[in-house]
Amino acid sequence: MIEQQRAFESDTAKYGEQAFDKWKTIIDDSNNMDASNGDTNKATYEFSIPPINYLEKLKIPVLITYGTKDYSCPFNDYFRVQMMKQRRANFTFRAYVGVEHNFFPLKANGETNFEIFNWDKVADDWRNWLKKP
Repeated sequence: MIEQQRAFESDTAKYGEQAFDKWKTIIDDSNNMDASNGDTNKATYEFSIPPINYLEKLKIPVLITYGTKDYSCPFNDYFRVQMMKQRRANFTFRAYVGVEHNFFPLKANGETNFEIFNWDKVADDWRNWLKKP
């Protein structure tokens, strides 16, 4: 959230600082279930818990797929390197280049191109991974 805001800020429009103020509100009232302004504080707070804390404990085969234009991509890439450093062979990563969170490509202006649907390919890749011995 902060990274997204920092991309648009300037000396006079300190959107990153506004995002920190929002996070303070979320943290101070992290169990709030009021969704009148979008996601609840509880959902935002709990989705902010780094998945590395529990995913690295898994011993079963794990497939992680993500788009390289998703704002969370750096965290997925970081997790991938960490699993490589730990020599964890039970993790398989598949980065889809140039697509966002829902595997749609981005136009040159940064808008999502909903005309190119990649979910069938992604689901087929999941199925092929599941069928591997």
